[in-house]
Amino acid sequence: MNKNVNTAANAKKKKKKASGPRFNVFDFLIIVTILVCIGAIVVRAIFIGSAKEEITTAHMVFEVSGISLVTADALCIAEQPIYLQSDDTWIGTVISASASAQKVWEKDETGMLQSAFHPEKKTVRAEALISGTWSEDGFLIGGTNLASVGKTFAIYTPHVSCTVTVVSVSENQ
Repeated sequence: MNKNVNTAANAKKKKKKASGPRFNVFDFLIIVTILVCIGAIVVRAIFIGSAKEEITTAHMVFEVSGISLVTADALCIAEQPIYLQSDDTWIGTVISASASAQKVWEKDETGMLQSAFHPEKKTVRAEALISGTWSEDGFLIGGTNLASVGKTFAIYTPHVSCTVTVVSVSENQ
């Protein structure tokens, strides 16, 4: 009877060994995939961390349209600081600016469109040195706001507040 108990116990041990966890090729591929993903995340974090530390300046040209003569004169003061209205941070300095009469389209006597200059509205085109970082998407003003052609954002100087449209952004030389 004792032999039968031992034989039954041995049979249970054999069944447990046969039905235990198995390691196959599918498990190996899952582990390798997880390790590759972790490695990619670490490498990307290293590159992003080093890119954000490189604060530099860029040469930006922007326009402001449809403003009064007083606002245009206040914006055309060279060497004045520029701040973002969204978070009151200094972003750069105006190098030069010039105002011109705003061009509008109106119909003549025959109904054809002709260009004319608005007597009271001005367009200012200004150049500025802007502080920020270069990323794969473009120049980030203050490291956060993308300055791409056609993008508008609100700025202010010690003399005026307005919304500008980016005309060009290039590396400062």
